[in-house]
Amino acid sequence: VGGYLYSRSRGEFTLAWRMGTPITLTLDPNGGSFYGSDVPSVVAVPKNAAVGGLPTPFKADYTLSAWYTKKTGGTKVTAKTKFAKNAKLFARWAKSKFKVTLAAGNAGSKKLTGSGTYAWGSKVKLTATPKSGYSFWYWAPDDTDSENAFPSYLKNMRKTPVTLTVPKHAVRYRAFFVKKSADAISMSVIGPTEIFAEDGVGEKATVQDVVDGRE
Repeated sequence: VGGYLYSRSRGEFTLAWRMGTPITLTLDPNGGSFYGSDVPSVVAVPKNAAVGGLPTPFKADYTLSAWYTKKTGGTKVTAKTKFAKNAKLFARWAKSKFKVTLAAGNAGSKKLTGSGTYAWGSKVKLTATPKSGYSFWYWAPDDTDSENAFPSYLKNMRKTPVTLTVPKHAVRYRAFFVKKSADAISMSVIGPTEIFAEDGVGEKATVQDVVDGRE
């Protein structure tokens, strides 16, 4: 736009407009798809000019990393990339990431590790370190999806560390601890119980959780 101090200028202006020679870019979603028929798989861009933004395809449980000039390898395409001739571009995908959250279910937690955001399918080690005077008790899921994601949940719920395969959704687990005492039992932590003591010297007592039958 011609004119001195353009923000204050008035009157007629001269606008220089140059389209350039258009070329076409064919977009291969590479296992994904475009939303609706209004999103083109072929776009026209000016020759030797920055391509700007390109359509974003969709693929369940994946996130678009970028467009590339080849299906494998090739050059990453950015908004500033220029093309001198027609080209075919390929979408490159990364696994979507989901959050793993850990929290203490009661007193006795010193440190919990494993919280974070991970790509689904990742192997994550969950550890629960108790404070002095406490012992780790068990892991408890915050919801059914979390329980189903825990590897062999009923078998491994009392183990730390334990390895979790990150599912295709966020999960939350709580670590519970039991306070040590002279007789190795803390009634205030265990909760509703029934205690059965066998007769005879040297026999041990059995503490049973009446909620789910754990001993």
